[in-house]
Amino acid sequence: IVGLIITHGHEDHIGGIPFLLMTCPISKIYAPSFAKALIEKKLSERRRLANTKIIEIDDNSSINTKYFRVGFFNTVHSIPDSLGVLINTPNGRIVETGDFKFDLTPVGENADYQKMAYIGAAGVTLLMSDSTNSEVPGFSISEKQVASSIMEIMKKTPKRLIVSTFASNVHRLSQIIKAAKECGRKVVVFGRSMENVVEIGLRMKTIDVPEDTFISPELVNQIEAEKLCIVCTGSQGEQLAALSRIANNTHKYVHIIPGDTVLLSSNPIPGNALNVSGIVNKLVRNGAKVIQNQTFQSLHTTGHASCEEQKLMLQLIKPKYFMPVHGEYKMLKLHGNTAMEVGIPKDIMEKVEEGGTIAGKGAEGDVRGSFSKYADLTQRAIHVQKTIIRKLADRESCVIIGRSADYILKEQKPILRIFIYSPEDVRIENVMKSHNFSAEDAKMFITEKDKRYHKRHLALTGSNRGDRHNRDMLIDSSLLGVDGTAELIEEVAKKVFHE
Repeated sequence: IVGLIITHGHEDHIGGIPFLLMTCPISKIYAPSFAKALIEKKLSERRRLANTKIIEIDDNSSINTKYFRVGFFNTVHSIPDSLGVLINTPNGRIVETGDFKFDLTPVGENADYQKMAYIGAAGVTLLMSDSTNSEVPGFSISEKQVASSIMEIMKKTPKRLIVSTFASNVHRLSQIIKAAKECGRKVVVFGRSMENVVEIGLRMKTIDVPEDTFISPELVNQIEAEKLCIVCTGSQGEQLAALSRIANNTHKYVHIIPGDTVLLSSNPIPGNALNVSGIVNKLVRNGAKVIQNQTFQSLHTTGHASCEEQKLMLQLIKPKYFMPVHGEYKMLKLHGNTAMEVGIPKDIMEKVEEGGTIAGKGAEGDVRGSFSKYADLTQRAIHVQKTIIRKLADRESCVIIGRSADYILKEQKPILRIFIYSPEDVRIENVMKSHNFSAEDAKMFITEKDKRYHKRHLALTGSNRGDRHNRDMLIDSSLLGVDGTAELIEEVAKKVFHE
């Protein structure tokens, strides 16, 4: 892998990076400023920072490779420095929105509507767009409206105020801390992830308050109740988070005092409602007043586009093809319906789940399963892959072509797995480029990798062993050539499927 591009710094986008680097060397990580700081913190804790080059990008950055030119545009999300991605390829332009919403009065930098419209006017082949809130009608409320509600509660609360929200919602944290400062309250933060975010936010001036706004945890019980604001993790009812320990009276520094007000600046994520309800009941039983988000009192807003905002993105980008991403299948389906409302024809939309790949040539695209496309295969071989996969569209199992099959299909049982080797000189050249190895080191790397690979896959070149549901086949394309490889795949597939 030549590089990894990160659109923003939320945990669901960067949390897996240390584990990815353990199994897959990546020479460069491209990330916007705030995400870069979070990734550096995460990698330094695992002592992997020294071996990783992290390059900061912004909306004016450009990444150029042999076949791709990658550009960026500003979007609005619940964390600073959120970017959408434009990928220019020989076969067309692809736009990936990243996580986004449209907020006409945002906290922080606004989305670049002009740049999005320009990209759309220039022509976009494929749009891949955030589907998280496809079920939510209308427009989402502005973050500034939430900030206003929090300020109002902060002013009216007579005693100690405990506020719990998502640790990664930097804009929300900034508004809470600023409101506390304006109301003459000292702030103490609990929760490791939130402490890290606040530390980075202060360093980068995303959270712009004086350092004396904060106090150490040891001073919590020495500050007058009406002059204290506790900000903590646990708004989703997580058992080990700070708010849960406070509710259970197991927190080292904070115990509920009758008259405390607890403000939950969040909505329960689907599946967490029962846990949140349990925490709320415990807090109330201990004497706290709990305030949650309600229709008439906006204490939370989403960082993802609702239905009308999704339509706006479609109208700005005006793609020829559309692929809803980032969401459960139901969300992808509804996003597809929304796209049809704005004029995107049904027959050019694809809904691809995790592990899926879409292949395109020119303006055409097709996908019917998980597969890897290798550069040394001609269009004929790619056509064979797609033909086989199309035959299996309605089956539980599938065919996979490519050396990474054992990583992609962990839960599915493939009917046929075909592993294709590139010629050794091509593999050596690729390893030299991706790992900055000498030719000798690259050859040794490949040899060791193949040894581990053959231990996992006890199969002979050109042979199938085992029953119908356990077929492995290894093909050395340097012996057969591209056309020979394609012919062999086609021949084996016909025998396996009796057609």
